[in-house]
Amino acid sequence: MPTARTPPSPPAVALKKQAMALDAEMIRRLRAARRLSFRLVHEIRLTTKQQRAWWQLMRRTAGKTTVRNAGERLAGAARLLAPARDAYVMRRTVGRLAREVGPGAAKVAFAATTSELGAVPAGGPPKAFPVLREQLIRLLVSDIASWRRLPVPPDADARLLAAVADTYRRARRRERRALHRPTPANLHVWRKWVKMLVIHTALVLGQRRSGLRTEIPRLVRLGRQLGRYHDLMVLDGWLAWRASSGAISAKDARRMRVLLARRQESLRSRCLRLGGRLFAAKPKVFALRLPKAARTFPPLIKV
Repeated sequence: MPTARTPPSPPAVALKKQAMALDAEMIRRLRAARRLSFRLVHEIRLTTKQQRAWWQLMRRTAGKTTVRNAGERLAGAARLLAPARDAYVMRRTVGRLAREVGPGAAKVAFAATTSELGAVPAGGPPKAFPVLREQLIRLLVSDIASWRRLPVPPDADARLLAAVADTYRRARRRERRALHRPTPANLHVWRKWVKMLVIHTALVLGQRRSGLRTEIPRLVRLGRQLGRYHDLMVLDGWLAWRASSGAISAKDARRMRVLLARRQESLRSRCLRLGGRLFAAKPKVFALRLPKAARTFPPLIKV
């Protein structure tokens, strides 16, 4: 006899279950790990960013205090892994730029910097990993407890959809600010809200290929370009620090920083042009299009 299919959970309930499952899976991965590989660092940071975005999506239901506390807790987990992540990304960025420059003084400068970065541990001292792992597990367990306590009222789905429109409004506001003052700080904050919008929009629209779904790849591309800009900014700050301490010659650092400045300017212009097209619609227009594209909510997906 055919069995009755279980009806899908409402979107807000499904999101809550998926968030707890994501934290639980990362706890399992941490307990099974013997060392802090870059792959593990990347997955944990991806989990914390996704959870922060999901908490923002539920802010109209959870309240500002709960969302702020969750965001600070997850940001703390990301900060624990920032040195390992930055060391890997700087090595990768230097390696990519070194392959692009021709022979000469710049090549020598890149070689000196690569040697200096090689001494930076990618995953931290092995003996420190058990302590770090327990810190991360405690933060994730606390996050699960917060999701479990979160009530899901009858109008939670409508609030969730309204939160997506609000994310677009905030990302657009940050785009306007970055356009008028394209400072590293403004571009960095804009990047965070672009990534938030990607997660929110993809999660609500699921696998639909119509409506706003066509805009998600463009948002992803913008987020990646802003991410590359941020990576260059981190490397530039590190070069300035190491040059001031004498670890890298001031001449080598100056040659590299001139190249980084040119690359940053090119990426900044590209991001602002793409952002201007993506955020041309007013928030009210986006809000009207969103329910038409989402209609009945599709199953939630990982992004």
